[in-house]
Amino acid sequence: MIAAKFFAKIVKGHIILDDTELFIDYLKRYEGKDIEFCIQAKQHPKSHEQLGYLFGHIIPQIARQLGYTDEEMYGLLKQQFLKRTVTTDTKRVYVMSLSEVSRKELSDFIESCIRFGIEYGAEIFPPEIYWNK
Repeated sequence: MIAAKFFAKIVKGHIILDDTELFIDYLKRYEGKDIEFCIQAKQHPKSHEQLGYLFGHIIPQIARQLGYTDEEMYGLLKQQFLKRTVTTDTKRVYVMSLSEVSRKELSDFIESCIRFGIEYGAEIFPPEIYWNK
């Protein structure tokens, strides 16, 4: 079965669900089965502004400066700044997709790309200037 997401707040040690009825109805599907819960802080979604700034300005500016296509540049930047070590014993490396990163991780990736671009002479405008064009 596909996992479902339910949203809640913790208040004085109690879970306060956004939709208790829906949650209870969903639990009925698992009657008599072993289940697994995963609790994590709610993620703030990536914004269209962040993605627009990255793909509409930062990556094209760096690509133009270094002579790559936008797609090639995006791949190189991901390889450089979105690597994660999967296992410590074999040092296997995994390059994350932007669909996997949090808003904060995307923000960090954008900052790394900007520093990289500036270091190589790309003219990268601040987001306020980019959006006011």
